[in-house]
Amino acid sequence: MSEEDLESTPPEVIKIANQAAATTNLKWTREQNVNNYTENVLLAYFSSLSKNLRSVKLWAQYSMVTAQLSLKRNVNIGKYNKLTAFLKRQDEVYKPRKSEVLSKEHIDNFLFNDYQH
Repeated sequence: MSEEDLESTPPEVIKIANQAAATTNLKWTREQNVNNYTENVLLAYFSSLSKNLRSVKLWAQYSMVTAQLSLKRNVNIGKYNKLTAFLKRQDEVYKPRKSEVLSKEHIDNFLFNDYQH
């Protein structure tokens, strides 16, 4: 969070947001019987997330996990090169859908034929 966010957000809301961000990862590590945050553990965690999340959401989760682990566990995952390479590959896998574009004829047809009811 930026300084401005911290100043304008009530402390109890910040606490709830921080707990929510940490809960998902901590719950997963408990379910897997893991109590450390090695690169392989985080690769497995993000791999499981990648089945349901697009790359943009993975990066957002990465940012939250990075902050939480840095603050709460004094772990710097920024140096986990395999993890960042995995996340970058997820960007390549994601193929955005291209929206259909209306032609001039479609627009004219709508404006001059369909719309005059």
